[in-house]
Parts: sequence; structure tokens; C-alpha cells
Amino acid sequence: MAEPSFWRNFDFTSEKIPSQVTNAAPLVKVTNNTINIMGSNTFYREAQPPEGVASSGEVVVLLHGAAFQSKTWLDLNTINLLAAMGHHIIAVDLPGFGKTQSAQIDEPADYLHTFMTSLRITQVILVSPSMSGRFSIPFIMKYPEDLGGYVPVAPVSTSLIVPDASKLSGLGLVVDMNWVLS
Repeated sequence: MAEPSFWRNFDFTSEKIPSQVTNAAPLVKVTNNTINIMGSNTFYREAQPPEGVASSGEVVVLLHGAAFQSKTWLDLNTINLLAAMGHHIIAVDLPGFGKTQSAQIDEPADYLHTFMTSLRITQVILVSPSMSGRFSIPFIMKYPEDLGGYVPVAPVSTSLIVPDASKLSGLGLVVDMNWVLS
């Protein structure tokens, strides 16, 4: 754990979560915030590394699927564990989910971009399960320079990425395109 970016090459299935992470997780303070993005009063949760844990410098943005919300990441202890690893964590309720009001979002890429710009975060690691692909896929196509990494978890809208897969792979954002093409 001495190297802040250890997780980039770490096989999480091969080992248990280090005890220093599980011990620090309960010390993480999660705040609830709201910000108006494109007419949507957007709710999000935010956590920083707790005292005594060195910052990795990484910002992880957690999106969610249709049956979930930012609270799911809290309930699963994901927010606390990632912050205890040294990451700045933001879990957002997308429009119409959780505590974020419904709003007509014509440009999901611009919605995410405006959200991140408003919070003054760039080079984020974007975690996108299921339905959130409606937001993440257009975002990575339109704003690849704003990404530090992309973690797709069966996202929808993958057909949008197929024509430009090689361009994204060349940027180092997507290494294995098999999940898109299958």
C-alpha cells in the first residue's frame, strides 16, 4: 500500500483487503451535497481519505445502475473502502434516481462534464455500471481528455463506442474492447 497507485495493477480477487484499509474505512467521513446541473438539483456523496491516510491524488466517480443510487455504494461500504485507500470519492445520484430530481437531459455527456467541471475535478476514474452507460459512454466519447480511467460494469449504450473503439484504446482509456463487441 505504500505506492498510492498500487490499485492500477492490483488483482483484487487474489487477496484480502489490507487490514490498514479495513481499519481506516470506519474513519471516513462521507458528506452529502447538492448542486444544480443543467436544471437538475443533483445529489452526491463525497469522501476524502481519513486522517493518517495519504492521498493517492485520484478522484473516483461512482455512477449507478437503474435499480441503485449513490446510497448503494455507501451501503456496500465501497465509498469508505476506496477513501481509506487514499482516493477522493464522489458518488452521484443521476437525474431521476435517489435524491436527484428528474430532469430532461438531452446531452448526458455534457451533464457529466458540467458536474465534474462544477466540482473542479478532472482526470477522474469513472465507474459505470449498467444504466449509467447512457451517461458514461457519451462522456468518454466526447471528453476523453477528462478521464484518468474507465471501469465499465456491463454498461448500456456500448453500441455508441464501437465505431471509435480504436481511438479510445489508443488513448489508454480502454484496453480490452471485448466487453463492447460481445
